[in-house]
Amino acid sequence: MDLDETVKIMVPGQVVLDRFKLVKRIGRGGMGVVWLARDQTLNLNVALKFLPETLRSDPASLNHLKYEARKSIRLTHPNIVRIHDFIEAPEAAGIAMEYIDGPTLAQLRSEKPDKVFQADELAGWTAQLCEALTYAHLDAKLVHRDLKPGNLMVTKGDRLKVADFGISRSLSDTMANLTREQGYVAGTLAYMGPQQLYGEKADPRDDIYSLGATLFDLLTGKPPFFSGDITPQIEAKEPPTVTERRREFKTPGAPVPPEWETTISACLNKDPAKRPQTAAEVAARLRLSATTGNYVVVSHSASKKSRWPNLAPWALMVGLVAVTVWLAVFVFNLLTAKPEPVLSQTSPDEVQTSRPELHTLGAYTDPITGQTGVVAPPSAPFTNSLGMTFLPVGDVLVSVFETRISEYRAFSDATERPVLKNAVDYGPDGWRGRISWADVGY
Repeated sequence: MDLDETVKIMVPGQVVLDRFKLVKRIGRGGMGVVWLARDQTLNLNVALKFLPETLRSDPASLNHLKYEARKSIRLTHPNIVRIHDFIEAPEAAGIAMEYIDGPTLAQLRSEKPDKVFQADELAGWTAQLCEALTYAHLDAKLVHRDLKPGNLMVTKGDRLKVADFGISRSLSDTMANLTREQGYVAGTLAYMGPQQLYGEKADPRDDIYSLGATLFDLLTGKPPFFSGDITPQIEAKEPPTVTERRREFKTPGAPVPPEWETTISACLNKDPAKRPQTAAEVAARLRLSATTGNYVVVSHSASKKSRWPNLAPWALMVGLVAVTVWLAVFVFNLLTAKPEPVLSQTSPDEVQTSRPELHTLGAYTDPITGQTGVVAPPSAPFTNSLGMTFLPVGDVLVSVFETRISEYRAFSDATERPVLKNAVDYGPDGWRGRISWADVGY
């Protein structure tokens, strides 16, 4: 059965892969068809990408994609679209992903009167994108290799989400091998640098080039090279500056800030060694910073001039008194606080009573993001994809569907990534593991 035949027999309301109730089709391309579906196990909406029959019928290719998908499952960052599971059954195979009810930056740009963004409109999203890339490159050791406006989504809460991390590249690579496309390279040509064009080993600086090409596109309406045979242009031709392209297209609006101009040009350098070496460096060059999760633009003048001299003396006095009172209360609480007992073994009841603010059994709502989840023991013995068995007594299931890294330090290793201690794996129902407070530092 080919992809077209598979699509024809799928209808809204149908349950597929034993747990997904189809709602509506939301996308289709050469790499598969995507449906909005209700995961009846996790009780949430997901984007379900069905794989082409050509890929599904080749065991070696399917196993490779499964391996890559499970690496991407480990990505847990608020600005990266979460991969929930890789599912296969006799009738179909697919990847369940976090569903984002929002447009891409490509769609948002097309709705602008002049079909372009201004730099100040992109500042917050760019800061979030740099945060996501820094996490993926440095912590997860993964490179996207297909960054473009169409893979950057925006939620109703104005949060940027990077889609298809690791999946897009793996799918296109696998399909190219199966169809024997000579000279095929992963990614979207207009946004890739020379090294990716040559098929060299993935490098985070490939994403830095694509980040520059993406910002160039969003500010001008087109990627750096877009007409004629662009392959030799990517290899050898210097792209115009953003200002030059906007002047060519007679784009109205405020001038592009100098730091944006120079940073984007640096990202598009043919030599990876001359590009910004990390996404964090890109954010610094653009004068973007992150404070407690809220992204702000640091203007050139504000970074040089202190605002303290403008404050009235009485305001400074009030602030000093407030700090003194707070410090006194803090010291008093520190001296009178009673230490919590250390538990060497945890049962489900102890999970309920020991740290109720984090681990109360039953429904859980993240106090910061508002995301809902569940903390509960398994209802029956469960064996995960690595062969680990979890029992209803002594084991718990933690499932929070947009995990904030900072919320799970109790379950973290030295890098503070959200990993449950002691026998752990991410399965279709969330994070599963045996928890003892001794293991997690209590």
